[in-house]
Amino acid sequence: MTNKTMKITIDSHEDKTSKNGKDYTRYSTNLGWMSCFEEDVNKQLKLLPAGNSADVDVRESEYQGKPQYSIQNLYGESINKSPAVNTSLPVAVKTNNTTATMYTSYSKDIFLGMHEALTRAEVEGDLDEKAIMAKAIKLVKQAQEAFN
Repeated sequence: MTNKTMKITIDSHEDKTSKNGKDYTRYSTNLGWMSCFEEDVNKQLKLLPAGNSADVDVRESEYQGKPQYSIQNLYGESINKSPAVNTSLPVAVKTNNTTATMYTSYSKDIFLGMHEALTRAEVEGDLDEKAIMAKAIKLVKQAQEAFN
């Protein structure tokens, strides 16, 4: 048995049950069929549209003289089901007010954390990024008031 990291392209998947009753999913990939018994990994891989790629850890073994591939882990950065969020501030925004800069940075960090959490939670529909940012700013203001 060897473990390796590889980029695979998934064409389709099918849910199965093993002989000993354990549920798993088989994936048709550019490298042939691969199985995955990891529920959390399967959940994320099933979100991947057909024909897209993912970086995965694969355990390679041999069964009856044929190679068997089992997906063990998925690298989180490899699946992006929503368009990337531009996290940079406009270049024209410059200030000598270090407090404003600090709170802007905090708000941005909170926004990114909330956006990522909502994306991972598979919230249906479009994410209202303005509402998320407004909530992030409100949280920073609340923290500022609590510590002043």
